[in-house]
Order: sequence, then C-alpha cells, then structure tokens
Amino acid sequence: MRIIIFLASLWILSWVLKHNIKRSNRFTSERKESFLERESRANATRRADIEHLDYLQIPIETLPFGVASADSENHSRITEYENKIKSLSSSKILNLNGFTNTDLKEAYGPANLPTLSDCDARFTELIRTLNLWAKALIESSPESAVIILEYAISIGSDITDTYTMLASYHKKQNNIQKINDLTETASALLSANKNRIIHKLNHIKSSS
Repeated sequence: MRIIIFLASLWILSWVLKHNIKRSNRFTSERKESFLERESRANATRRADIEHLDYLQIPIETLPFGVASADSENHSRITEYENKIKSLSSSKILNLNGFTNTDLKEAYGPANLPTLSDCDARFTELIRTLNLWAKALIESSPESAVIILEYAISIGSDITDTYTMLASYHKKQNNIQKINDLTETASALLSANKNRIIHKLNHIKSSS
C-alpha cells in the first residue's frame, strides 16, 4: 500500500513539474513575442525633436575648482578630473538610467538612438569623474568634496561610493537626518544599485 501511495505521489509530482515547465516555456515564448512586437513598433517610430530635452548644465561656477594646493600629492589627478568636468560642460549630457534602447526608440525614434546613447555615456563619465574628484579631496578638503558629492547625487548618480562617502562624512558630523535624506533619495533611483546603496547607508547609520 505504501509503495502505491509513493508511486502515486511521484506521478503527481512529475505531472506538476511538467505542467510548470510547459507554463514557463509558454510564458517565455509570449514574453519574447511581445518584446519582438514592441521592437518592431519602436524601429518604425519617426525621428522626434530632441533639441529641447532636459540636458544637464554642469554648474562650473559653483563647483570647487582649484582648491588643491600645488604641492598636494593628488594635485595632478585632481587637475585631470577638473579638466574633464570642464570639458564635459560643453557637451550634451542626459541621465537615461532606467530606460532601455527600446524605450528610447519608441519615444524618439531609432535614428536618434546613437545621439542619445552618447549623451548617456557622457553622464556615466560625469558621475564617475565627480566620484573620483571627491575621493581625491575628501581628506584634505572635505567641505569641497561634499559639494561635489551632493551635486553628483542631485543629478541622479547611482555610484555606491558617492553615497557612502557622503554618508560617512555626515556620520562623523553626527548628522543622522542627512543620512536618512540620502536613503530617501536612493529609494527613488531607477538603478540596479539601489538596494545595495540603501543597505550600505543603513550600515553606516547603525555603526558605532
């Protein structure tokens, strides 16, 4: 009797597994078909006007250029970062984090995709350079580094190090509310780094 029950249970389990596999395959097939249909529509979208998009304007006049002394060991690297930021300030930059190529083609047409991709690549270069610049200043001129970090976060940086550097500074100042504000800002990110950033911020806040 036990053998019969065991075999019956085994058959039921086998049936459930096969059913789930078929359902999963069908779901994957439907998703693929839906994606291909959407791609087809996106590729047929007419070119839109992108001249009036919300391009970033780097606030050259408010960022802390020239604060590193000439005899600083980081002076040459800081100068390199400053020059890169100044160079980027004359280029078109867009934060397109969270948007896929299909999203962009649907909204602006495939003909604009190369230009938009370049604008997004410059944004990535910008936030990475800001992070390196702040890191080079955080010990010698923390107030200047904070200005850079706050600007990077204000434009949507999703670099974990940018958040943790600023949170660590606020922790030293015993300003927990500022860390709470950073956590709230991170919660709104459209980035795969969001949960990692929030976890790091909570760790800094709770550390002794």
